[in-house]
Amino acid sequence: VWPECDFVSSPEDCWGAGITNAFYEQCIMTLYNENNEVVYSSSENEDYNGAKLKIRGNTSAKYASHSRFPYKLKLDKSFDLLQPIIGRKDNSEGYADRDWVLLNYGNDGYRICGDAISDAVGTEWSPDYCYVSLYLNGEFRGIYVLSEAVEEGNDGWRVNVDKDGYVFECDAYWWNEDYYFSTPLTENTPMYYTFKYPDPDEKPDYTY
Repeated sequence: VWPECDFVSSPEDCWGAGITNAFYEQCIMTLYNENNEVVYSSSENEDYNGAKLKIRGNTSAKYASHSRFPYKLKLDKSFDLLQPIIGRKDNSEGYADRDWVLLNYGNDGYRICGDAISDAVGTEWSPDYCYVSLYLNGEFRGIYVLSEAVEEGNDGWRVNVDKDGYVFECDAYWWNEDYYFSTPLTENTPMYYTFKYPDPDEKPDYTY
């Protein structure tokens, strides 16, 4: 079984392409260190998968080779997938999470430099990540970036936002979302702001 999706075109005068019907597929996720030792497995036994995977992104998925889709990984139980690979400043369980992303720019010099610059200048927060060799259903898919997902957190873990706060982004795919807004910065452009937190599925009050 392979994750699948449908592609949709942007409305007139808007940017980007989008995806829809990107559904999760159950999977077993196993992580190996550089010595080829298993440092994490989502499966506790042969009858339990423990994880699921779906295609993520919009333009990055639309124009990806079908062997190089970006993916979102959701574990059944929270775990810090990066701790065994890159270590952390501490061993706080706060880094454990269910949501992770596998980005398909592991061989893209432009994006690699961008990550390195964020690290060098000490941005207030940027996702921790590492480079991995990705195999799906036993097939090698190339060098990917295993990264934290952008979502709310605290104490340096993910995005530090309180319960009254928001996480939003200037988004070329606002037309694909239920909630969005514009500002003087975006009113004359095809880009609006959309919310990553709170989750729109939770029907939050965005009137503020």
